Amino acid sequence: FLILYTYTFKILISGSFPKGILAWIIIAFSVVAVITYLFWTPLWSERAKKYKRFFSLALFLQTIMLGVAINMRIADYGWTESRYMVAILGLWLFSISLYFLIFKNAKYKWAFLSLSFIIMISQIGPFSSYTIGKSSQQNRLQALLEKTKPLSEKSNIKDRYEISHIIRYLNRRHGIESLKPIIPEIVTKFQEKNEIKDNKRDIYYDFASYATKELGFNYVSKWDMENAKNENRPFSIYRPLIGTLNVSGYDWVVETSYNKSDKRKHMLGNFGNKIKKIDTIFI
Repeated sequence: FLILYTYTFKILISGSFPKGILAWIIIAFSVVAVITYLFWTPLWSERAKKYKRFFSLALFLQTIMLGVAINMRIADYGWTESRYMVAILGLWLFSISLYFLIFKNAKYKWAFLSLSFIIMISQIGPFSSYTIGKSSQQNRLQALLEKTKPLSEKSNIKDRYEISHIIRYLNRRHGIESLKPIIPEIVTKFQEKNEIKDNKRDIYYDFASYATKELGFNYVSKWDMENAKNENRPFSIYRPLIGTLNVSGYDWVVETSYNKSDKRKHMLGNFGNKIKKIDTIFI
């Protein structure tokens, strides 16, 4: 509780929200808090009622932060199944904590009944996470394609990355047919060239690269996006190094790794010369 509220206070002071992590921290705190609350309930005494209300107030205030955090993600990147579930769970936590704050004789059964109801709503029907996520990303992709015409390798890399990511997401989560209303010619052309019915595993990898190429640019991965932001760095790796590597006297570093259990090797050299040194550190 103290760590989370200190972190929240820091965010409010700095005005900078972390990307995605705050919502999951609040949900983790809320789950542990609710479970603790339920196990301690039989032990409440008359003198402990003030603490009981404080408990609900702590959850209530965090659900407001949760709402702000998830709203920022949805505003920037649209709805997905996971964001939908975070949003609906946050709404439930907000309502239940408010219920226990207002009503002194609040019944636990309403917490369980309401949770069961929202889980059912989220799984079936027109308001399910599947339907909302699919529709949101389709609309977002359509808007991006209209905004960025004509696409090429010179187009803004952020736009190219988002288009690549949405195509990958829709193809992976909802199948290639979910892209047919938006890029029908590309989908049809791809289906004619590939026997996708018997090889569904390859669709996710092949189609996203194929579709972006047809749109006018090469597929942009998260790795490409991160590197584009840091063009002046001597080298870039996705996972942080454990240990240090002396790169003085060299112009470039090449990282190689054969498997997760293997040591990570770094080859250092100078432009126009052969590799002069190989250093190995553990990961």
